[in-house]
Amino acid sequence: MLNNFDVIHSYTTQEAVADGYLVDLTLCFPAEVYECGIQIPLYCTRSVYEKYIKLTKKAKEACNDEKGRAWDVLFMSRSALKAAFKTGNSYLFKFYCVVTRIRPTLCTCKVIFDGASFTILEVDED
Repeated sequence: MLNNFDVIHSYTTQEAVADGYLVDLTLCFPAEVYECGIQIPLYCTRSVYEKYIKLTKKAKEACNDEKGRAWDVLFMSRSALKAAFKTGNSYLFKFYCVVTRIRPTLCTCKVIFDGASFTILEVDED
């Protein structure tokens, strides 16, 4: 149905990374991505990075570190990554993370696969 339309604008993943809307986890945490067995580019939205990977005030109080927080998100996303890769659909995954209090909170994110890379997003992001 959409084959009869001309593309008037596109926004690439590289542009989104350059603009700061996406974070390239493959570059920021290469050892953790590799250890999780992910062999294609992996990104997350800026909000996922700021909330679940970057050290928040409470995360610092809980003696978290960014590599550990990245590992938690990556490790817990593996099943969703595999399912998204096989079907092309988005999949939810849950993990515990220190966000607004020292005690970890159960968080939910989703993974999408676009045919070339994975992106981790918050549930309400598209």
